[in-house]
Amino acid sequence: MTPQDFLSRRTRLAFLDVRAAEASIPRVVALMAPLLNWDEGEKQRQTANAKAFLKQGFTTGQAASGA
Repeated sequence: MTPQDFLSRRTRLAFLDVRAAEASIPRVVALMAPLLNWDEGEKQRQTANAKAFLKQGFTTGQAASGA
């Protein structure tokens, strides 16, 4: 129920293309917000958390396999 969960575990996009995952964060947050009743502050928190998550464990522009 978080953008990082969606981008990594549900779609695996974070493992395939971290740049695409990061670019997708605003849209993912926009889609999740009304479903989860997020206000503007929560949307900002979720966006920041998702960006931090991608920066902590993924290599920009490379798949998890290193290809």
